Amino acid sequence: MADRIIKPELLAPAGREDVFHAVLAAGADAVYLAGKAFNMRRHRRDYNFTASDLERLVPVAQGAGRRVYVTVNTLVGETELPALLEYLRWLDDLGVDALIVQDLAVLELCREAGLRLPLHASTMMNVGSAAQARWLREHGVTRVVTSRDVTLEQIRRLREVSGLEVEAFVHGDLCAVQSGQCLLSGIVFGKSSNRGQCLKPCRWAFDLVSLESGAVLAEGAHLLAAKDLCLAQHLPALLAAGIDSLKIEGRMRSAETLAPLVALYRAWLDQLVAEPLAAPRQSQPTAALQRRRVRDLTTGWALGTPGPDAFDRSGQHEPIFLSRAGGLRDVATSGPPPWPATAARPASGVPQTPVLSATVGSRAVAEAVLEAGVGSLVLCWEGDLTVESSWTLDDLRALSRTCGAGGVRLAMTTPRCCTDQELDDLDRVLAAVPEIPTWRLTSPAPLARLRQAGRALWAGAEMNLLNSAAVRLLAGDDVERVTPSLEASLAEIASLAAGLGSVALDLVAYGPLTAMVFEHCLIAMATQGVARDQFCQMPCASDRFALRDRRGHVRPLRVDRYCRSHLLLEKTLCILPALERFLSVRPASLTLDLRLLDPAAAASVVRHFQAALADPAAAPAIAAAMGAEQPAESFTYGAYLTGITGDEAISRLDLLREELHADPC
Repeated sequence: MADRIIKPELLAPAGREDVFHAVLAAGADAVYLAGKAFNMRRHRRDYNFTASDLERLVPVAQGAGRRVYVTVNTLVGETELPALLEYLRWLDDLGVDALIVQDLAVLELCREAGLRLPLHASTMMNVGSAAQARWLREHGVTRVVTSRDVTLEQIRRLREVSGLEVEAFVHGDLCAVQSGQCLLSGIVFGKSSNRGQCLKPCRWAFDLVSLESGAVLAEGAHLLAAKDLCLAQHLPALLAAGIDSLKIEGRMRSAETLAPLVALYRAWLDQLVAEPLAAPRQSQPTAALQRRRVRDLTTGWALGTPGPDAFDRSGQHEPIFLSRAGGLRDVATSGPPPWPATAARPASGVPQTPVLSATVGSRAVAEAVLEAGVGSLVLCWEGDLTVESSWTLDDLRALSRTCGAGGVRLAMTTPRCCTDQELDDLDRVLAAVPEIPTWRLTSPAPLARLRQAGRALWAGAEMNLLNSAAVRLLAGDDVERVTPSLEASLAEIASLAAGLGSVALDLVAYGPLTAMVFEHCLIAMATQGVARDQFCQMPCASDRFALRDRRGHVRPLRVDRYCRSHLLLEKTLCILPALERFLSVRPASLTLDLRLLDPAAAASVVRHFQAALADPAAAPAIAAAMGAEQPAESFTYGAYLTGITGDEAISRLDLLREELHADPC
């Protein structure tokens, strides 16, 4: 038994040089910062560091026995890969202590180039299980920054099982959405949370409305606005969890804010390590934290599932944003995406006509689309995104027999979020129903166990793939088909497709657009004031709910079998009016996400796409006919119009002007 506690690293942010020196003087063991590109804090040009800044400051910190970690933590487009590789080589030569990364491309490029850089998996990788941490370790990662919605007990287990160093946030801004899974800002505005350009829709005011009665259950409330994390009073629990690095958020904060905060954590941490019986709660530091807070404070998910008191519905501590609302354009007013400039993929191995692949959430819909005629059937793990949705083992076996008899490829998605609970459920299904031959990944977490079981692997849009380097890494683990991120434009997909080699390309052609995934049940919290692990009267089972923003966009909320909330955008993705342009990138398959439709409507969508694939020139007329059959539907091209890699050219002021003057759509 150890006779002393191992002191964790205290890791502080710096966005400017004065902050860099201030947090080191205040006692930070390490500083994380960024260059001018490929980082998650790019709203202000006067923040972050030039190459000459880094060449001057990194030796200063290392000469004092401190460490410098550089964030290279955005998603990266295909055309950005050469600049990224050049930047990685330069950082390797500079000798920074580690990189904090999100895009799998960084892991692959470092491996291919033989770079020596230690790699830390960013919280944007949404690491919430030991299985995912182990997979990352196999691909060169030495430390994981855990997801912000895991408990200390989950972190302890993750570290113990994976053997990796673990870094966890202890103070600062929280986002209510699952890390890396907030697409609203990217799809609507082209300013992605996965590229450091988020317009903070989680800080907007919304009405919570009943779609059944029209009643407003909460009006003008900041239902998604999490308070700021503060775990200073729980440092003994952090030490007991074995966390290697305690991380303070705030690369856009001033020296006046960060230096006292770092000093407070430094003193408190040193005292607790030196004196086992030191008081874990002290009034003077607590009062200082309260005085200096930006928002009210919470312990977030660290000690368990949070309740309503982890959010500030009043919004009184929220800053003013240039945009407070925004919506999708429909296919009629937006016009089609431009023809891709990149040449189509070589024809070798790619079918002339893509296979239709239907994603379904119930046996009844599955049987309807099989009768209508699809080439592959994908069963959604969470069913139709309702709390009582389920698959029986008999459902899975029966559909396997039907698909086998009809020559239809059967697949299932992995759980939308992969904690140990979901992975245990997955193991039980694998053992009980070995007949499912293919699995579509939502995360790398289950990849190793599925590969070991001999299953074929596809990578879904949830994997946030934008470039061929990330695909090469997954292809090395036998992934044979990939669906690009739903934040990608058609032009970005064309560039990606040219570098895919033997990996098949799938495009999402129809379906709801998930804007956000929350670990908690927003409906139970807002209507009953209860957390996910408390007794719930299940209002989501008898009513349908939505969030309505100030411009009147109504975005449905769905609660899945794990009581996670899914916020959907107000329009349905449909590429049918511009089908010929999408076919120019030579997809091997088109995914129709039919989870939310009844059997008749789902079969109708399949038949319309079949007709359009048989005569692509007639697709616009066929799309009009489909719209006439579904008058409640409003179709959009989503991010296929603009994507997210051109975010620097999109002015926030122009977005505001557009918001103020455009007609609601």
